[in-house]
Amino acid sequence: MHDGLRLTRQSVANGSALASTMDYSLKRRVTLSRYANSGTLPIDSPGREHNPADRGG
Repeated sequence: MHDGLRLTRQSVANGSALASTMDYSLKRRVTLSRYANSGTLPIDSPGREHNPADRGG
């Protein structure tokens, strides 16, 4: 999935909402993969996404 998303991202205009969403997903691929494979992790962790220490994926 990561390779396909990365390849598709090359054809999406920079600055678009889709590009932003794809960049977010690519930066956080490890965490998103863990969520997708788990089935038990909550989709939302209040406060965590806005914690500067967590930035950088």
